[in-house]
Amino acid sequence: MEELQNCAMRQALQNPAILQEILQITDVSGKTSRLVSHLWNEITLSLPDPKLTLLLSEKSESSPEEKVCCYATPFQLLCINMPPKLARSIRENGCQSINKHSRTQRIRAAESKLLHISGQFAQLVEEFAMTFTDRDLIPTVKYPDLSRNGAITWMLLEFGYMKSNKIPSCTGSHGLNQMLDQVKDHLEYFEMESNMYELEDSPSDVDARIGFQFPQMKNLEEFRNNMLDCFSCGDHLQDICTARMPALEILHITKRDNTVDDLLRNIITKQDLFSGVKNLRLENVRNPESITGLKTAFPNLETLSIYQFNADESSLLMEVGPHLQVCAPLGLKYLNLYLSNRHEKLSEFVQGFLICGELLPSLKTLEIESFSGVSDDLDLVVDGEAQMKQCLLELKGLENVMITGIEFKEETWKWVESFIYENKIPIVFDKTCYPSMAKDQFILHAKKYRNAEIISVV
Repeated sequence: MEELQNCAMRQALQNPAILQEILQITDVSGKTSRLVSHLWNEITLSLPDPKLTLLLSEKSESSPEEKVCCYATPFQLLCINMPPKLARSIRENGCQSINKHSRTQRIRAAESKLLHISGQFAQLVEEFAMTFTDRDLIPTVKYPDLSRNGAITWMLLEFGYMKSNKIPSCTGSHGLNQMLDQVKDHLEYFEMESNMYELEDSPSDVDARIGFQFPQMKNLEEFRNNMLDCFSCGDHLQDICTARMPALEILHITKRDNTVDDLLRNIITKQDLFSGVKNLRLENVRNPESITGLKTAFPNLETLSIYQFNADESSLLMEVGPHLQVCAPLGLKYLNLYLSNRHEKLSEFVQGFLICGELLPSLKTLEIESFSGVSDDLDLVVDGEAQMKQCLLELKGLENVMITGIEFKEETWKWVESFIYENKIPIVFDKTCYPSMAKDQFILHAKKYRNAEIISVV
């Protein structure tokens, strides 16, 4: 019997269709699976979502820690011998040793690599990511020419800690506006990411200088912009509304230097502005009315994620209770709250649930994460255990509940765990106190979340 099972397993692993399904859903390293056999190599390189990302930089042989990032020749030699499908997903991080290479050398190396990959593998590149840390990393202050890259469906532009006043204008023959115009008909995912701490100029001055214009994209399904201060999409995001982006279902919006309340106030006055969007993520919302009115502009919203960073004492939205109350009219199926809460005691956390009465009737999944952690004080509060049990029973009607950041005392956890088991409550407590992006799998298209293994030019 065991021999028959092993034989069946071997046959399954030689079946291209079965093997493809296995490699798509397992965590097997792409580098490892390529070494198993010619068939495994071909399937790995042909998966619907690339399992490997080619990093356009080289490690020094004499010093593995040093990035020889400004020498294009080794990369070009690799391209001659490598399987062309390795170019399906590429990432250019630009110069990693700015102090060791001249400006001219940095520019020429970046230009050479991008021109080479764009020319030799133009119709193979599906995913393109580029990181800029200063304006020299944009070749001659230009964005890449992607006019021949008709297969690109996924794009990430990351500006690192680049200051806003160093971001070049998007206009002109080699600006960002033109680059996006070249890929507008086939792009499905687009993300603009930054770690800048604050704007060097006022948002209006930055917006006017940069001159960003977002083209109409008929196939764009997911858009993430956490740089709305610099790359504005209109006073009420009209540039990315459903009328212009009919396929858009997932939208993440953030400002680096401000809350999004002013923007949301404009949006919620527009009927059905984002009628196609089902998944929305917001950061730094301070006014409850900004959320309660979302139904007008987002009539088909199913998933809402709210990240509250650095909330001050003046904010009306910090604790669990107010968030649940303002989300009640939205008819959500999935709610994710990431809170830097003011109150760090479990009794106050529980009260946030109890003051809401019945939870959102349509809700299936609830995820709450406290950045600062919540300490267990139930044994010091009158009826603390009874209130906690009532809170848990309120959650029984949901399908999935994840709460992170509560630091239970050992004695408390014993009866909490037992009560959950006896009443079959679908809840998981995770004591980790930081946001775990892997848990976003309830609400995000997993295939769009880039976790591809990186291959360096060696």
